[in-house]
Amino acid sequence: MDFTIDKDIQCLKDNIFLFTNTSQNSGLPMGYQWNFGDATTSVQDNPIKNYNAAGIYNVKLIATVGIGCKDSVSKMVNVMAPPVTPAISGKDLTRAAIDTYSVVNNPGSTYDWVINGGNQIAGGTGNEMVVQWTKDAGAATVKVTETSSNGCVGNLEVKRVTLLWPAAIDESGRSNLSLFPNPANNAVVLTGSNIPQGYYTLTLINQLGQVVYSQDWQQQENSMSRSLNLAELAPGIYMVVVQSDKLRLLERIVIER
Repeated sequence: MDFTIDKDIQCLKDNIFLFTNTSQNSGLPMGYQWNFGDATTSVQDNPIKNYNAAGIYNVKLIATVGIGCKDSVSKMVNVMAPPVTPAISGKDLTRAAIDTYSVVNNPGSTYDWVINGGNQIAGGTGNEMVVQWTKDAGAATVKVTETSSNGCVGNLEVKRVTLLWPAAIDESGRSNLSLFPNPANNAVVLTGSNIPQGYYTLTLINQLGQVVYSQDWQQQENSMSRSLNLAELAPGIYMVVVQSDKLRLLERIVIER
């Protein structure tokens, strides 16, 4: 006697195991009973089973022939648990145009990020990503769903964020911000006009969402000209973020060698 299982390893979410009895009937009266390893049974010839908890289960098919002779065969099924995604780390309240959010990384997992009120600009499907806020002050959300290395999907994790200042990039200011040359090699000059006076921060962010360079200065004129040394940075695409309490500017730079 024997039986087959359509797929003996499945994720807990929406698992459905199809068992097919392939035993040969000897011509004598026979009865069959399935024990699924979780204290449930069935007398159907080809049952369908859904498990409510992750684990490894011993499935046994018992055949009773004639007046009580019995035979049996057992096989294992594996119901895999979904990944448990920790809470999202990052700001709950922000005045920035660019913020970084992350979860603890599970090796082999991928992460699907969804932003309400902004756009993901770096990080891809990694456990850390960078968001550029695009809406005015108010409520925003950062959501992530983790898929483990075995293909099991976890629950949706949500972080609510309050934007305290209009976070959208000032397009008129952005149009006056330029980087030359771009693509660049070892150095680039950042220039701009119509720049409000005040204290500024310049940040370079790589495609993994990591801050690789930062500097602060006091802007005392309406024009800007600053040289950036890129010699120690690896080739690739970077986001340049310039911001103060009055203005936020964003530009991309490509380093080629």
